[in-house]
Amino acid sequence: MEIGWKNNNTLELFLFFLSSRFTKMLQKRKNKLMRKYYPIIITLIIALLAISACNKTLPGDKTPADVTSEVTPEETTAPFPASDKSRVCGMIVYSDKSPFDDDTIYLAPVYEGTAIVLDTSSSPGAKTDQDGKFCTTDINPGDYVLIIGSPEMSYEIYSEDGTSAVVYTAEAGETLDIGVVETNLLP
Repeated sequence: MEIGWKNNNTLELFLFFLSSRFTKMLQKRKNKLMRKYYPIIITLIIALLAISACNKTLPGDKTPADVTSEVTPEETTAPFPASDKSRVCGMIVYSDKSPFDDDTIYLAPVYEGTAIVLDTSSSPGAKTDQDGKFCTTDINPGDYVLIIGSPEMSYEIYSEDGTSAVVYTAEAGETLDIGVVETNLLP
């Protein structure tokens, strides 16, 4: 008894599946489907990212109307300064009064009354809490300019009139409360 295929058509079909011609045909079909659905998939991904980016909620029950101008250093977790040091406390909000939450601020020292030098590795800084409040730890007394945000990403040198930076003077042994500062950065 001879072992083999029932007829030549079955053998030819089997060889066709193994051939590169069949593989190329499958690849063409796959590419055609990808070209057809690729724009739809990309559009859906972009839409989901846009929706999630626009859905910024305020923490807890906070609404922009709940943001007040009162910032008390006692509410923060930063320790009181040593007698030869100082600290700066405040609150940062966006123009819509929502808190500048969980972001960085720096205090850039002012030299000779005009030169501002920010070194992110050594300049005093702090991270805002969920309400936009911050308090620096022990800093050297002197003049500082408030830098809102991170120089590596987006930042603003705080200015009340839009032309010149506000200079804050930190005194030894005291806490400087700068109050509520409104940033022009986008949320």
